[in-house]
Amino acid sequence: MLFAVFLSTFSVYSLNRLTDLEEDSVNVPEREVYVKGKEKILLALCVISYAVALLLGAVVNPLSIMVFLFPLLIGIFYSIKASPKIPRLKNIPGMKNFSVTLCWTVGAVFIPVVCYYPGFWITSLIFFFVFVKFLINTISFDIRDIKGDKKSGVKTIPVFLGRSRTKILLLGIQSTLLLWLLIVVLEGLFVQYWLIFTFSIIYGYWYIHYFSKDRKLEVFSRDLFVDGEWLLVAALCFVVNLNF
Repeated sequence: MLFAVFLSTFSVYSLNRLTDLEEDSVNVPEREVYVKGKEKILLALCVISYAVALLLGAVVNPLSIMVFLFPLLIGIFYSIKASPKIPRLKNIPGMKNFSVTLCWTVGAVFIPVVCYYPGFWITSLIFFFVFVKFLINTISFDIRDIKGDKKSGVKTIPVFLGRSRTKILLLGIQSTLLLWLLIVVLEGLFVQYWLIFTFSIIYGYWYIHYFSKDRKLEVFSRDLFVDGEWLLVAALCFVVNLNF
């Protein structure tokens, strides 16, 4: 199932690289140079990866197919105008951030749930933490991509609010995790992960402050330090579980 999640994520992310070439030509030209000329290969890999993910999901638990299809359905509503009276999600301010966050959160939270259901309250707490972290990540990347998104007409939160107000918004969203952590501690849940949650929250404050500044940064430094947080968290969870 972990491999299936990887394949579905790889597929959706790579497909996004194909559809966002215009934005990448401004925001991350190195990425656009890499993708150009390889469109057919990437598209084939996307289709094969998604098909294998669905097959693996069907073999392990048929319910997982609904989870794997969710990003595809969101992608359709995001990109395609179903009715003249109903705008694409892409044209609604902030919906790009919400759509991407929801897709990643549903996969990360509900694939484990279809294998083992820990209860509504536990699932809700995990969903909230992961959703907030992913939302902050996606908005943080859109701060970098303001120029390209403006050029292509994508109304992200940073495009709508500007850099400084977006930083304030991110700090406010991040602060909801302090209340979340208090609830978790008071209820005695996830005891072995309290320090890891604390690290993740503090780390989030750091990269919101660091990457919200208007300055020139290494091209993929944001990818490394923002998305790379999950590698650190996964490694810490592995170490903690060795002792439990």
